[in-house]
Amino acid sequence: MLVALVAATGCGSSRGTTTTGGAGLDRVAIERQSSPVYESLHPTFDVFPNGDGTYSFIFSAGASGTSDAPTMRLLRGIVEVSFTVHDGSGAMIDSLGTTDIPTSGIAGADGAASLTATGRVAWRPRGEPTPPMQVVMRASGAEGVIVRIAELPMTSRGEIAPSSAERLALTLTSEERAGRLDFVLEVERVGPGAPDEYMPSGEQFRIEIFGDAGERVWSSSAGQMFTQALGPVLPARVGERVSYRASFDGRNDVTHESLAPGRYSIVATIPAKPSPYVLREELTWAGR
Repeated sequence: MLVALVAATGCGSSRGTTTTGGAGLDRVAIERQSSPVYESLHPTFDVFPNGDGTYSFIFSAGASGTSDAPTMRLLRGIVEVSFTVHDGSGAMIDSLGTTDIPTSGIAGADGAASLTATGRVAWRPRGEPTPPMQVVMRASGAEGVIVRIAELPMTSRGEIAPSSAERLALTLTSEERAGRLDFVLEVERVGPGAPDEYMPSGEQFRIEIFGDAGERVWSSSAGQMFTQALGPVLPARVGERVSYRASFDGRNDVTHESLAPGRYSIVATIPAKPSPYVLREELTWAGR
Protein backbone atom coordinates (compact mmCIF):
# COMPACT_ATOMS: atom_id res chain seq x y z
CA MET A 1 0.00 0.00 0.00
CA LEU A 2 1.25 3.48 -0.83
CA VAL A 3 1.51 5.46 2.39
CA ALA A 4 3.21 8.76 1.66
CA LEU A 5 5.06 10.38 -1.22
CA VAL A 6 6.99 13.56 -0.49
CA ALA A 7 9.15 15.82 -2.66
CA ALA A 8 9.75 19.43 -3.56
CA THR A 9 10.23 20.05 -7.23
CA GLY A 10 10.35 22.72 -9.92
CA CYS A 11 10.85 22.26 -13.63
CA GLY A 12 12.65 23.98 -16.50
CA SER A 13 11.33 24.29 -20.03
CA SER A 14 13.30 23.85 -23.20
CA ARG A 15 11.55 26.64 -25.03
CA GLY A 16 13.51 29.83 -25.40
CA THR A 17 16.68 28.30 -23.95
CA THR A 18 17.77 25.90 -26.64
CA THR A 19 21.08 26.52 -28.35
CA THR A 20 23.10 24.64 -30.89
CA GLY A 21 26.51 25.42 -29.37
CA GLY A 22 28.70 22.94 -31.21
CA ALA A 23 26.02 20.28 -31.63
CA GLY A 24 26.08 18.25 -34.82
CA LEU A 25 22.40 18.61 -35.72
CA ASP A 26 21.28 21.21 -38.23
CA ARG A 27 18.25 22.71 -36.51
CA VAL A 28 17.01 24.66 -39.50
CA ALA A 29 17.21 21.70 -41.86
CA ILE A 30 15.54 19.31 -39.44
CA GLU A 31 12.70 21.58 -38.36
CA ARG A 32 12.07 22.42 -42.02
CA GLN A 33 10.65 18.89 -42.30
CA SER A 34 7.57 20.04 -40.40
CA SER A 35 4.37 20.23 -42.40
CA PRO A 36 3.24 23.91 -42.34
CA VAL A 37 -0.40 22.93 -41.90
CA TYR A 38 0.36 21.71 -38.38
CA GLU A 39 1.58 25.13 -37.22
CA SER A 40 -2.09 26.10 -36.73
CA LEU A 41 -2.11 23.72 -33.73
CA HIS A 42 0.61 25.79 -31.97
CA PRO A 43 2.66 22.70 -31.07
CA THR A 44 5.03 22.89 -28.12
CA PHE A 45 7.83 20.62 -26.89
CA ASP A 46 9.10 20.68 -23.30
CA VAL A 47 12.18 18.95 -21.88
CA PHE A 48 12.85 19.08 -18.15
CA PRO A 49 14.61 17.04 -15.45
CA ASN A 50 12.40 15.17 -12.98
CA GLY A 51 14.87 15.11 -10.10
CA ASP A 52 15.09 11.29 -10.03
CA GLY A 53 17.71 10.83 -12.75
CA THR A 54 15.19 10.98 -15.60
CA TYR A 55 13.92 13.60 -18.03
CA SER A 56 10.35 14.20 -19.18
CA PHE A 57 9.77 14.84 -22.88
CA ILE A 58 6.32 16.38 -23.49
CA PHE A 59 4.55 17.28 -26.73
CA SER A 60 1.30 19.27 -26.72
CA ALA A 61 -0.92 20.89 -29.33
CA GLY A 62 -4.37 22.45 -29.33
CA ALA A 63 -7.37 23.12 -31.54
CA SER A 64 -10.87 24.54 -31.29
CA GLY A 65 -14.06 24.49 -33.33
CA THR A 66 -16.71 21.97 -34.26
CA SER A 67 -15.77 18.30 -34.61
CA ASP A 68 -15.40 18.63 -38.39
CA ALA A 69 -13.26 21.80 -38.26
CA PRO A 70 -9.92 21.41 -40.12
CA THR A 71 -7.83 22.03 -37.01
CA MET A 72 -9.86 19.52 -34.99
CA ARG A 73 -9.34 16.89 -37.70
CA LEU A 74 -5.61 17.65 -37.69
CA LEU A 75 -5.42 17.26 -33.91
CA ARG A 76 -7.31 13.96 -33.92
CA GLY A 77 -5.08 12.73 -36.74
CA ILE A 78 -1.89 12.81 -34.65
CA VAL A 79 -1.25 9.16 -33.89
CA GLU A 80 2.32 8.93 -32.62
CA VAL A 81 4.99 11.04 -30.95
CA SER A 82 8.63 9.89 -31.07
CA PHE A 83 11.74 11.29 -29.43
CA THR A 84 15.38 10.67 -30.37
CA VAL A 85 18.35 11.70 -28.23
CA HIS A 86 21.58 12.76 -29.97
CA ASP A 87 25.11 13.32 -28.71
CA GLY A 88 27.31 16.31 -29.50
CA SER A 89 28.27 14.90 -32.89
CA GLY A 90 24.64 14.46 -33.88
CA ALA A 91 24.69 10.65 -33.60
CA MET A 92 21.50 9.12 -32.21
CA ILE A 93 22.07 7.36 -28.89
CA ASP A 94 18.51 6.51 -27.86
CA SER A 95 14.93 6.62 -29.05
CA LEU A 96 11.50 6.22 -27.52
CA GLY A 97 7.93 7.16 -28.29
CA THR A 98 4.26 6.81 -27.49
CA THR A 99 0.92 6.37 -29.20
CA ASP A 100 -0.91 7.43 -26.04
CA ILE A 101 -1.91 11.01 -26.90
CA PRO A 102 -4.93 11.85 -24.73
CA THR A 103 -7.00 14.99 -25.22
CA SER A 104 -8.75 17.20 -22.69
CA GLY A 105 -10.83 20.30 -23.11
CA ILE A 106 -14.32 21.74 -22.98
CA ALA A 107 -17.35 21.47 -25.27
CA GLY A 108 -19.88 24.29 -25.75
CA ALA A 109 -23.61 24.10 -26.21
CA ASP A 110 -23.20 25.05 -29.87
CA GLY A 111 -21.21 21.89 -30.60
CA ALA A 112 -17.83 23.64 -30.63
CA ALA A 113 -15.00 22.47 -28.41
CA SER A 114 -11.45 23.40 -27.39
CA LEU A 115 -9.07 20.48 -27.01
CA THR A 116 -5.44 19.96 -26.04
CA ALA A 117 -3.56 16.79 -27.03
CA THR A 118 -0.53 15.70 -24.99
CA GLY A 119 2.06 12.97 -25.51
CA ARG A 120 4.71 12.40 -22.86
CA VAL A 121 7.49 9.95 -22.04
CA ALA A 122 10.16 9.65 -19.35
CA TRP A 123 13.76 9.01 -20.44
CA ARG A 124 16.56 7.65 -18.29
CA PRO A 125 20.07 8.15 -19.74
CA ARG A 126 22.11 5.03 -20.44
CA GLY A 127 25.50 5.69 -18.94
CA GLU A 128 27.08 9.09 -18.44
CA PRO A 129 25.67 11.84 -20.70
CA THR A 130 28.14 14.25 -22.29
CA PRO A 131 27.06 17.79 -23.24
CA PRO A 132 25.90 19.11 -25.54
CA MET A 133 23.04 16.69 -26.23
CA GLN A 134 19.85 17.32 -28.17
CA VAL A 135 16.40 15.80 -28.42
CA VAL A 136 14.40 15.64 -31.65
CA MET A 137 10.62 15.33 -31.39
CA ARG A 138 8.44 14.09 -34.22
CA ALA A 139 4.66 14.09 -33.95
CA SER A 140 3.19 12.10 -36.85
CA GLY A 141 -0.26 12.44 -38.34
CA ALA A 142 -2.24 12.07 -41.52
CA GLU A 143 -0.94 15.39 -42.90
CA GLY A 144 2.74 14.79 -42.22
CA VAL A 145 4.92 15.55 -39.19
CA ILE A 146 5.75 18.22 -36.65
CA VAL A 147 9.48 18.35 -35.86
CA ARG A 148 11.18 20.25 -33.06
CA ILE A 149 14.65 20.20 -31.45
CA ALA A 150 15.59 21.04 -27.87
CA GLU A 151 18.88 20.90 -26.01
CA LEU A 152 18.99 18.58 -23.02
CA PRO A 153 19.47 20.64 -19.85
CA MET A 154 22.79 19.49 -18.36
CA THR A 155 25.59 20.86 -16.23
CA SER A 156 29.04 21.52 -17.68
CA ARG A 157 30.21 18.30 -15.99
CA GLY A 158 27.73 16.24 -17.98
CA GLU A 159 25.29 15.72 -15.13
CA ILE A 160 21.52 16.08 -15.32
CA ALA A 161 20.82 19.71 -14.57
CA PRO A 162 18.94 20.46 -11.39
CA SER A 163 15.44 21.78 -11.81
CA SER A 164 14.90 25.51 -11.69
CA ALA A 165 14.76 27.32 -8.35
CA GLU A 166 12.01 25.72 -6.31
CA ARG A 167 8.71 27.54 -6.54
CA LEU A 168 6.16 24.91 -5.53
CA ALA A 169 6.60 22.05 -3.05
CA LEU A 170 4.45 19.03 -3.91
CA THR A 171 3.49 16.40 -1.34
CA LEU A 172 1.37 13.40 -2.31
CA THR A 173 -0.23 11.10 0.25
CA SER A 174 -2.64 8.24 -0.25
CA GLU A 175 -4.85 5.87 1.69
CA GLU A 176 -6.43 2.61 0.61
CA ARG A 177 -10.14 2.26 1.33
CA ALA A 178 -12.05 -0.88 0.32
CA GLY A 179 -10.21 -1.37 -2.95
CA ARG A 180 -9.91 2.34 -3.74
CA LEU A 181 -6.87 4.57 -3.42
CA ASP A 182 -7.58 8.12 -2.28
CA PHE A 183 -4.92 10.70 -3.18
CA VAL A 184 -4.32 14.09 -1.59
CA LEU A 185 -1.90 16.39 -3.42
CA GLU A 186 -0.68 19.24 -1.21
CA VAL A 187 0.93 22.19 -2.98
CA GLU A 188 2.83 24.91 -1.12
CA ARG A 189 4.26 28.08 -2.64
CA VAL A 190 7.89 28.19 -1.47
CA GLY A 191 9.24 30.72 -3.96
CA PRO A 192 7.92 33.51 -6.20
CA GLY A 193 6.42 32.36 -9.47
CA ALA A 194 8.14 33.00 -12.78
CA PRO A 195 6.89 36.17 -14.54
CA ASP A 196 5.64 34.15 -17.52
CA GLU A 197 4.05 31.34 -15.48
CA TYR A 198 0.36 30.56 -16.04
CA MET A 199 -2.23 27.77 -16.19
CA PRO A 200 -3.39 27.15 -19.77
CA SER A 201 -6.78 25.68 -18.81
CA GLY A 202 -9.07 24.86 -15.89
CA GLU A 203 -7.11 21.66 -15.21
CA GLN A 204 -5.42 22.54 -11.91
CA PHE A 205 -3.70 19.19 -11.28
CA ARG A 206 -3.29 15.70 -12.71
CA ILE A 207 -2.39 12.39 -11.07
CA GLU A 208 -1.44 9.49 -13.35
CA ILE A 209 -0.43 5.85 -12.92
CA PHE A 210 1.96 4.22 -15.40
CA GLY A 211 2.93 0.58 -15.96
CA ASP A 212 6.44 -0.87 -16.32
CA ALA A 213 6.47 -0.23 -20.07
CA GLY A 214 5.55 3.41 -19.59
CA GLU A 215 1.91 2.96 -20.60
CA ARG A 216 -0.61 5.10 -18.75
CA VAL A 217 -3.21 2.98 -16.98
CA TRP A 218 -5.11 5.67 -15.08
CA SER A 219 -5.45 9.44 -14.96
CA SER A 220 -7.47 11.65 -12.65
CA SER A 221 -8.27 13.81 -15.71
CA ALA A 222 -9.52 11.01 -17.98
CA GLY A 223 -12.93 11.79 -19.44
CA GLN A 224 -13.04 15.28 -17.95
CA MET A 225 -13.47 18.54 -19.81
CA PHE A 226 -11.67 21.71 -18.72
CA THR A 227 -12.21 25.37 -19.52
CA GLN A 228 -9.60 26.91 -21.81
CA ALA A 229 -9.38 30.22 -19.92
CA LEU A 230 -5.88 31.20 -18.79
CA GLY A 231 -5.32 31.57 -15.07
CA PRO A 232 -2.68 31.98 -12.34
CA VAL A 233 -0.68 29.11 -10.86
CA LEU A 234 -1.97 28.49 -7.35
CA PRO A 235 -1.10 29.08 -4.62
CA ALA A 236 0.05 32.54 -5.66
CA ARG A 237 1.73 33.81 -2.46
CA VAL A 238 4.76 32.34 -0.73
CA GLY A 239 3.67 30.34 2.31
CA GLU A 240 0.17 29.62 1.01
CA ARG A 241 -1.08 26.07 0.41
CA VAL A 242 -3.77 24.41 -1.67
CA SER A 243 -4.80 20.77 -1.77
CA TYR A 244 -6.37 18.60 -4.45
CA ARG A 245 -8.08 15.24 -4.09
CA ALA A 246 -8.61 12.34 -6.48
CA SER A 247 -9.75 8.75 -6.02
CA PHE A 248 -8.50 5.76 -8.02
CA ASP A 249 -11.19 3.07 -8.23
CA GLY A 250 -8.72 0.27 -9.01
CA ARG A 251 -9.65 -0.02 -12.69
CA ASN A 252 -7.43 0.33 -15.73
CA ASP A 253 -8.64 3.28 -17.86
CA VAL A 254 -7.77 1.42 -21.07
CA THR A 255 -9.13 -2.09 -20.40
CA HIS A 256 -11.72 -1.06 -17.78
CA GLU A 257 -10.69 -4.14 -15.84
CA SER A 258 -9.22 -4.32 -12.33
CA LEU A 259 -5.61 -3.20 -12.28
CA ALA A 260 -3.31 -6.18 -11.77
CA PRO A 261 -1.27 -6.24 -8.53
CA GLY A 262 2.31 -5.05 -8.94
CA ARG A 263 4.60 -2.04 -8.98
CA TYR A 264 3.68 1.08 -10.93
CA SER A 265 4.93 4.63 -11.36
CA ILE A 266 2.78 7.46 -10.16
CA VAL A 267 3.12 11.01 -11.51
CA ALA A 268 1.51 14.09 -9.96
CA THR A 269 1.56 17.21 -12.15
CA ILE A 270 0.63 20.85 -11.81
CA PRO A 271 0.29 21.50 -15.58
CA ALA A 272 1.62 25.07 -15.56
CA LYS A 273 3.12 26.75 -18.60
CA PRO A 274 5.80 27.23 -19.72
CA SER A 275 7.07 24.68 -17.16
CA PRO A 276 4.92 22.12 -15.36
CA TYR A 277 5.69 20.95 -11.82
CA VAL A 278 6.06 17.18 -11.55
CA LEU A 279 6.41 14.71 -8.69
CA ARG A 280 7.28 11.09 -9.54
CA GLU A 281 7.10 8.16 -7.14
CA GLU A 282 6.57 4.39 -7.07
CA LEU A 283 3.29 2.67 -6.27
CA THR A 284 2.81 -0.87 -5.02
CA TRP A 285 -0.73 -1.96 -5.84
CA ALA A 286 -2.08 -5.00 -4.02
CA GLY A 287 -5.24 -5.25 -6.12
CA ARG A 288 -8.87 -4.90 -5.19
